Amino acid sequence: MTILFLFVLMLLFVSPDSSSRSASSALSYERMLPWKGFCVLLILLSHYTGYIPTVPEDDVYLLIRTGMGQTVVVLFFFVAGYGMTLQLAAHGKQYLLRILKKAALLWFIGAVSVLLMIPVQYLRGRAYDLSTLLLAFVPVVNLGNSPWFIFAMILCYLFFLASSIPYALRPSTPSLLALLLLHGLSCAGYIAVLMHLGFEEYWYDTVLLFPFGILCAILQLHLPAKLSHGLLSRTAMLALTVTAVAYFYCYQTQSFFLHELYMTASCCLILSCALLYTPGSRVLRFMGQHALVIYLFQRFPMILFYETGLLDMVPHLGFFPTLCCTCLIAQFTDKVKESVFRKEKVPSR
Repeated sequence: MTILFLFVLMLLFVSPDSSSRSASSALSYERMLPWKGFCVLLILLSHYTGYIPTVPEDDVYLLIRTGMGQTVVVLFFFVAGYGMTLQLAAHGKQYLLRILKKAALLWFIGAVSVLLMIPVQYLRGRAYDLSTLLLAFVPVVNLGNSPWFIFAMILCYLFFLASSIPYALRPSTPSLLALLLLHGLSCAGYIAVLMHLGFEEYWYDTVLLFPFGILCAILQLHLPAKLSHGLLSRTAMLALTVTAVAYFYCYQTQSFFLHELYMTASCCLILSCALLYTPGSRVLRFMGQHALVIYLFQRFPMILFYETGLLDMVPHLGFFPTLCCTCLIAQFTDKVKESVFRKEKVPSR
């Protein structure tokens, strides 16, 4: 697994994107795609580890995997909050309906993954009662398709929609700040409720990155000069975020607050890397374009190869056919998605 982890890291540097970029364009939709793809590959690798027997040589990766934890998904919440805020500022109230469509599309893809997972789990001898199956479509029950992400992201979309109404009615800087405050309070309430109900921490420990993305978008809109850093400043920012990640990692288990600072610092580390460097790998770009579908459907080929014994015969080499099958499923599913939801051209942001 350590070698596979190094393979994923290598994809970052195979073909760098050498085109010029400013600090703001480095965080645009197109330029963040390979970084999202990198995170998706790390998630896929992490989940794949649960289906194969590990050996002592895997200990290095397993230690890294434990350290990363939920930091591999922080970028998705940040990018959502960041991009949606810029789109709202550009299109005003016309963007509100698109938020509802995004939430409906997210639920639809999650529901499809549940529909496919039910027969797969039944074939594996796992039966569920009706209430469990219905709750899987909400989704608050896990059948093996990571429902927490769908649940948390849809609520973040709806929080954003409700919080953005003041800005849609009267665009202004105070309205944007109200959006940030209302969304932050909504996420804090979501965390409090799920903590009280006894949900696992991974259900809620990354949602605050969404309002953090809103904050960064507001700063970009109103302080563009402050974001136009030179190479020296960007390098210093990278060094600072590396230090912050190392520091908060050591203390994150002491309180939820310090754990959230670790999550935020990890996101800032990825953003600092993005300000300095943009990967040009077509593999990472593809993974970034199909990130959601890959995330939700990756377990299907893993289960197939696990049940057929392939992963026992070639546990580490089995990662590559798993990756290929996941990409094929992603491409097919996105074609189906486009036929149900008319695809809109996603502008750079």
